[in-house]
Amino acid sequence: MRQRLFLGELPRESVLETEHGFLVTSPLLTAFIMSRHLTDLQLLLVLAEMCGLFAVCALPAALEAELSRAIDSGAISTTLGWSRCPSEDGTASNLWRRDALVLGGDLDRFYSDVCGMRYGNRFMAVSHLVPLGAASPFEVEAYLLFGLSRSLGGEGFCGIELNVEVALSTSARSIVGKSRVYIDLLLSSPDGRRQVAIECQGKASHGRAGMACVTPTV
Repeated sequence: MRQRLFLGELPRESVLETEHGFLVTSPLLTAFIMSRHLTDLQLLLVLAEMCGLFAVCALPAALEAELSRAIDSGAISTTLGWSRCPSEDGTASNLWRRDALVLGGDLDRFYSDVCGMRYGNRFMAVSHLVPLGAASPFEVEAYLLFGLSRSLGGEGFCGIELNVEVALSTSARSIVGKSRVYIDLLLSSPDGRRQVAIECQGKASHGRAGMACVTPTV
């Protein structure tokens, strides 16, 4: 447990009450406190995970065993909002799926509250680069590769959307057996007339990791 002293008013919704009778810092306040010890890229990856639909969590062996016993005994449910992704060989991995901890509006409100604090301007600048709704670390890496400016090591593409829902036609449904699919990354031209769909193929979903597969769409 580490204590931090704030001499001014805390940002909105920065302290949360738990069902166990103690208070914790919110994900964004935690990231803000951590930011002084992180590089810009590390802070960007932390915020991308908080705003994403995944978590990378490596449990110690003792905690892993306790979790398994609690699930097997029925003490806790297996549907608590987190589901584990299988690894390439089918065993438990450190990658989990869950709802986003932070939404875009939460991020906007928070950095407007801390912009006048020490490290606040840097936090705000990094926040503007954060992708929202990424489903895996690989998607975050692909987004940054395509979306960051050339000066920051990316390709500088604008108008990138993550996990875009596409409703399928009747004929397409008969082929894939689904009513809708999701595009991992969708790049659109400024006028919206040209688009490129990018599929991030990770080991858990496709059996092997590979560079994003690009498919042009009209």
